[in-house]
Amino acid sequence: MSSPIIEKTDISAVKWSYSPALDQLRFFAAGLVCLNHYSGFNNIPDTDNIFLRIFYHIEKQGSFGVSIFLVLSAFLFTMNCRGGRRPIQYSVFIKKRIARIFPMYIIIMLLLMTQIRGTWTVLDFLTFLFMQVNTGNPMTGFGHAFLPIGPIWTIGVEFQFYLIFPLLIAALPTTRLPRLILFISVFIILRVLLGLWSLGAASYYNCYHTLLGRADQFMIGIICAELYMRYGNRINKNQALLILIATLSIIVFYMQVFNPISYPFNAFSFTLEALLSGGIICSLQILRGLKGILGTGIANLGKISYSFYLLHLPVGIIILSHFGDRIHFTHFDHTLKTLLLVILPATGLSILTYHSIEVPFMRLASRKN
Repeated sequence: MSSPIIEKTDISAVKWSYSPALDQLRFFAAGLVCLNHYSGFNNIPDTDNIFLRIFYHIEKQGSFGVSIFLVLSAFLFTMNCRGGRRPIQYSVFIKKRIARIFPMYIIIMLLLMTQIRGTWTVLDFLTFLFMQVNTGNPMTGFGHAFLPIGPIWTIGVEFQFYLIFPLLIAALPTTRLPRLILFISVFIILRVLLGLWSLGAASYYNCYHTLLGRADQFMIGIICAELYMRYGNRINKNQALLILIATLSIIVFYMQVFNPISYPFNAFSFTLEALLSGGIICSLQILRGLKGILGTGIANLGKISYSFYLLHLPVGIIILSHFGDRIHFTHFDHTLKTLLLVILPATGLSILTYHSIEVPFMRLASRKN
């Protein structure tokens, strides 16, 4: 009898090396989020062009990129510690996470502090210090009412996960997949219960900006890493490409039908987005991404995605407020305006901040004591 297409393998035999494909994925995820923030409409415009309509829905649901980022973080952490088989030194782990995110995080805090200097209080400082920036605004992150820095909420949620990840992976190692699945089920049930209390958009957006909505996304990232370690080297590139195409097709369909206020489906949407993100991550890791100059260029842009994510909203809104009205486009051309007045300037500044702020502190954290 012929052997099955996918076979379980010895974890110790799996070779793990970081692929440029994952940096390339970061670039596309950041682009999705940016398109969502600058979509320019509340309701999908009427059009007979099916391709334009699909594109409008992708713009509108670009927040899917956030799910990709969160699942990818958990996937990488889990791969690096081999699913809990390699011990994590808690202090070293947190030190590296602080060195990675705090320099640009502090830059954003200084921008806000300068903007509201007259009303800035110690409570505002403590909100930043204790990474509670996913609170204080019903629809986005702390301080957005005074300066367009709302996306900072994800940094708060991610750091909250960083604090518990070493404990989580020790208590629930990936060898115990059934318990991990039960963990995810608990959070789905809690979201359904919360939705019964506050039906509609309020329930969804409160979960969207907190660990109650995102914990199972991190957990699915952990599970995907375990599955990759077990089965990744048994899937060839043709099979991985089929998985990628199928996953992307489902994502496009999902973006056409998803409605955040449709209870109880919205309670399951975080889990579904995480599963689809995991399919993309694992298949791209096997495919190793785009090759050549194009692949290298996109991967390099992916490396600056953290700076870009934090800066694209303040940079773009400030530039658009001064120059946006001078350029008159149709809606589709609005995307070109976003490219010229938002993405390009934000990318330029992000390259500068990445090399002058992020890289030095990453090198500092990597030095041996």
